[in-house]
Amino acid sequence: MVVGEDALSDRNRSRLQFLTEMLANQTSQVHFHSYEQAEIAAETLAARLLERIDPSELAEHLFVPVPRGGLIVLGMLSYLLDLAPDQLVAEPSDERPVVLVDDMALTGARLRETLDTLDKANVVVAHLCSHPELRHKVELDDRVRACVAGFDLKAMDHELQPDEKAAVREGWEQRLEGRYWSGNPEVVAFPWTEPDQILWDSERQAAEVGWRLVSPESCLKHRALLGPPAANRNARQFRFPSEMAFGSFDQGYLICLLDNEEVYQLDAASGAIWGALGTLGDVDDAGRYLSTLFDAEESTLAGDAASLLNQLLESGLLVRTTPDP
Repeated sequence: MVVGEDALSDRNRSRLQFLTEMLANQTSQVHFHSYEQAEIAAETLAARLLERIDPSELAEHLFVPVPRGGLIVLGMLSYLLDLAPDQLVAEPSDERPVVLVDDMALTGARLRETLDTLDKANVVVAHLCSHPELRHKVELDDRVRACVAGFDLKAMDHELQPDEKAAVREGWEQRLEGRYWSGNPEVVAFPWTEPDQILWDSERQAAEVGWRLVSPESCLKHRALLGPPAANRNARQFRFPSEMAFGSFDQGYLICLLDNEEVYQLDAASGAIWGALGTLGDVDDAGRYLSTLFDAEESTLAGDAASLLNQLLESGLLVRTTPDP
């Protein structure tokens, strides 16, 4: 376990600098929305759909989710709009008009991919949240009849001069294809997901998934990234800290504790142990899980997990769920 910025490679220091700039800029910090807030946004989205689709014609529409967040939003819409079960099952031969549902759209790249696979016209696109300029660009697509959202995302490049903003957006358009919009929207997260932050790796001249600003304790996607589901999450003996940022880089992890800004680097093996201990909260359970990942005895891996556990607890990378006896 490597501790401190000075022990990092130049490449990782560059990644850390990006995080530092994000955290210093209040407008770049993540805005977390609870399930209750997501339900309110879904209700607004349902109302806006009924403004664009005549209620008497709603039953004629097929509702298709954009995986995976769209599945969760569609579940809420199915109750709010009282959709019939057959409206939620897409058949290749189904000729009904389509409502395409997603939780958030930042650039529209995933939406364009889905539209290409659907091969449909007259599509209504429904986002839980997106930027108005993105929705305008989406509606210019001749396959789309309307694009609506439950709430608006703000653009975070509004402080740039017009020529600077244009240069930044043009740069991203050249690096990443398929976007409807290359603006810089605010970071919004839900209990099930946080959108990937894309960093540009100048050394490899390639984009990479960057920092995750929401703790795995608050985000289902992040817990699944780090380890398996816990059979009884409330019975865990230890958990991840609530205030942390982490990134999966070069087969390991960089972790920054946001309360004291200490930085840690874990290699692939120690990172796997950390993830298993944090998601499962038990040394023996972690050993069983790790035996499916590594060619070693379960007891050996449980011993490795127990040896690393004290370091993880002392550093704050794991937190006990109950006070020490």
